[in-house]
Amino acid sequence: MSKKCVLILLDGLGDRSYKELGNLTPLQAAETPVLDRLATAGANGLYHAGLQGQALPSENAHFVMFGYDMADFPGRGALEALGAGIELSHQDVAILSHFVSLREAQGCLILDDDKLKAAEAEAAALIQAVRTYEQNGVTACFIQTKGLFGVIRLQGNVSPFITDTDPIVKNSPLIAVKTWKNHADDPSSRNSADALRAYLLRAWKRLEAHPVNAERIRRGEKIINGLVTQRA
Repeated sequence: MSKKCVLILLDGLGDRSYKELGNLTPLQAAETPVLDRLATAGANGLYHAGLQGQALPSENAHFVMFGYDMADFPGRGALEALGAGIELSHQDVAILSHFVSLREAQGCLILDDDKLKAAEAEAAALIQAVRTYEQNGVTACFIQTKGLFGVIRLQGNVSPFITDTDPIVKNSPLIAVKTWKNHADDPSSRNSADALRAYLLRAWKRLEAHPVNAERIRRGEKIINGLVTQRA
């Protein structure tokens, strides 16, 4: 038996059936000669990374597939940071983050657009404006990975047990940063939530008045005036 194989993970391929496709899923309706040929020449199966029927996020499922214990999962933010060459200590918290366009309505910040384009110089200027923040011994630093995407690194007495702020769906209000329910009494979790909340609000205020956005408005483009976070 060969000691090497090619493992193909069709991540995110599952979908719902659609009336427009004769009640088939997009995969069922698609012409897939290459996949059919690979399937014929290889071995196929359905794999439950967790309990049968348990829908794990991609990163958790992949972590288990590659032989790791779920108890050792460091979080998507940490994996993204390490993959980008960002140094982390065991005490640091890494959070996925990217720039978005926000609008204010009825005392809430609303996600207006999260698929924005910016020139390299524009992105650099916006990142520089919000790069670091410090509150009560917690330091937040945005480190770019690509374009308008990056990782926020929290350092100090911090923990990853905080909620996401990214609602993902446009025209939805941003989610408030809170501790996980079962970590509400944990000082490091409260420090993390409080510092991140303050940092994101400060970033919004700074970006709103940034010259880059004044120029974008002049050109008829959407402003880039906020950050959203996921998966500490």
